Amino acid sequence: MKNLMTLAFAVAITTALVFTSCSTDNDPAFSACDGFAVIKTTSVTFALDGDWQANDEAFTRAAVAGSAITDVWVLDYPDGATQPSAVIHQTSADGDFGAPTLSLSYGEHTLYFIASSGDNPVLNTNAHTLGFGAVRDTFWESVNVNVASGTAANQSVTMNRIVTKLAIQPTDEIPANINTITIAPATWYLTMDYLTGLPTAASTDYSRTMTIPDNYKGTAGTLKINLLGFCGTSDFTANVAVTAKDADNATIGYAAISNAPMKRNRASRYSGTLFGNNNALSLNVNDEWLTEYGGTW
Repeated sequence: MKNLMTLAFAVAITTALVFTSCSTDNDPAFSACDGFAVIKTTSVTFALDGDWQANDEAFTRAAVAGSAITDVWVLDYPDGATQPSAVIHQTSADGDFGAPTLSLSYGEHTLYFIASSGDNPVLNTNAHTLGFGAVRDTFWESVNVNVASGTAANQSVTMNRIVTKLAIQPTDEIPANINTITIAPATWYLTMDYLTGLPTAASTDYSRTMTIPDNYKGTAGTLKINLLGFCGTSDFTANVAVTAKDADNATIGYAAISNAPMKRNRASRYSGTLFGNNNALSLNVNDEWLTEYGGTW
């Protein structure tokens, strides 16, 4: 199923200094004004969109206004820079959410765009990483721009999903005395390198615990727990422990999953009995082919 993400960014580039009598010198990136060199800027508007295929089921449809996306970052790296010259972080509570304003000088720039709904984000520009307490739907892209007088005022950028999803679905009846279910993968990625869009700093002790609402107790096959994490362009596997406990913290259900295959922009769903004697969850991955292409020769 295709989902379309459209993030409209009005990146209005403004000049910090304005002079009424300036002469152009031999450097196209500068102008001379009464003996001062003034860095030239121009105006560019970026429209971000994404078109992707999600196997298993559709992920959250991401659009800035009225969507689950809660944070947007834009980082500007001029040519040769090891630190960003500008960092913009917007949240959905901002009045101008989805319309960050930058000032870009003439010359080469690499811009990094991230849109996410993750919890407790931590940005580290020294390590060029962005991490979360809990990863949610996240999109990323980098764009090279040569800013000059002839730079197009409107440009588009396609962002791509960079997370995978592990979906757990017990099929047997949820006991009335259940309190929590914990999913604990042996390897998981909560941090990404925003220069590459790839995961970094694998976590070996991460787990997610969900308190089970009363309306799920006594039901069968209705409870689904999702765990999202960063995934690179290469797949990885993870051993996963699923543990159910009651209010006294006693274990009332357990299943062990070996080598769960995780793929970017795909959900790997495991289902099976969790509370019976045969505690085993089995893999059910939708590996449906895309629409066939036909040609002649």
